[in-house]
Amino acid sequence: MITQAQICNLALAKLGDVARVVSIDPPDGSMQGNYCAIFYPQALSVLLSKHAWSFATQTVALAQATTNNNPLWNYAFILPTDYYDLIELRAGAGAPAVLSPYLTQTPFNPDQCMEYEIQAGVLYCNDATAVLIYISANYITEGYFLPLFVEALAVLLSGYLAGPLLKGDVGVAAQNKQMQLFTLALRLAVEADCKYRRGMARNAPSGIRARS
Repeated sequence: MITQAQICNLALAKLGDVARVVSIDPPDGSMQGNYCAIFYPQALSVLLSKHAWSFATQTVALAQATTNNNPLWNYAFILPTDYYDLIELRAGAGAPAVLSPYLTQTPFNPDQCMEYEIQAGVLYCNDATAVLIYISANYITEGYFLPLFVEALAVLLSGYLAGPLLKGDVGVAAQNKQMQLFTLALRLAVEADCKYRRGMARNAPSGIRARS
């Protein structure tokens, strides 16, 4: 199983850094370990926002809350305790999908989507049924990461590390190079991930299909 330290060492190796990180949680005390502890969570968060990753996706029928404290909406639903980010909200057969603006490349157009609002762990909408497809925090662990997801994460992390580790013009040049490589690494990771999602090409919303 891949570990945080191994991903960090892969990122460092891409910058030509021979140091080896032992731990980032807690940091091992090395300069590289301290920087990895700062940038690893951000790199992971950014990568998760780029695609509806199959290894972290869950689908649940939401349970209505016992009370609705928001007078602007007809129904209230409790979000799962492991909720991380919304991929799609479906309300009954044939209802329009709602895509998170963070997970689509096309502009978020409320005229084409069912309206909803999320406040303090509660999802509000005007439909009595709600099926949520979401990124689960339970599966955002290295043991579930696919190989090309790991590669993309390491490339992105190396881009973040380039500036503070290499510094100056060398650091800027290395950062720009790694960010360019990340574009390719992300595309390959998304293509590979789509193979694991049954019916992805036929059933996925257009905004997510556009990523592949």
